[in-house]
Amino acid sequence: MNTMGFLEFDEYERNGSGRTIELANGSDYSGGVVTKANYDVLCARINDRFPHTESFINLRGMYGSYGIGVLEDNLSEEEIDWLEEIEDALEDYPFLDDERSYQTEVKVLTEFFNDEVASELGMYLGLSNYVAVVIDKGNIEWLWSKVMEEYHGFIESGIQPYIDWDGLFDSCEREDLLNLLVKEPLTTSHPQTTGRFPN
Repeated sequence: MNTMGFLEFDEYERNGSGRTIELANGSDYSGGVVTKANYDVLCARINDRFPHTESFINLRGMYGSYGIGVLEDNLSEEEIDWLEEIEDALEDYPFLDDERSYQTEVKVLTEFFNDEVASELGMYLGLSNYVAVVIDKGNIEWLWSKVMEEYHGFIESGIQPYIDWDGLFDSCEREDLLNLLVKEPLTTSHPQTTGRFPN
């Protein structure tokens, strides 16, 4: 459970009474997988070590913005020493937890592939008669590897991946793309059924 207080970014900035922890803040359009993972790790560590803190604030805002505010006037000696250790560690190496960063990347890519990518593939393949198309979970890693190997996709900023759709479609066979998807037929009076596209 998150025990830090919550505050909107705008209000925090207007107050002008604190700063944020670098490499642990961002949004849908800034920062990245590393900063989001660092934010999650720090929230957990702060709540575990300083459950009644009034020095650290969980910041949220528009466009998925997130961060950890530091109210320096409230810091105890223990919190000052802890914060210095954290910021020194981030200066030496930007990952607070490699495993958490990997898990965050997997989560981001899975959501991305089952939202935007599935939609784009559905339109490209002319599957407008289906309510939804979803990437088979077992194929996400293969497709992302294909995207990266052909330099058609990357995570440049924020936590929103980017794909050069024309480049990807030109380098993949239609049948290969069809085999990546799970289909949900459009029905009006019966529950949807799920199955693989035929080879």
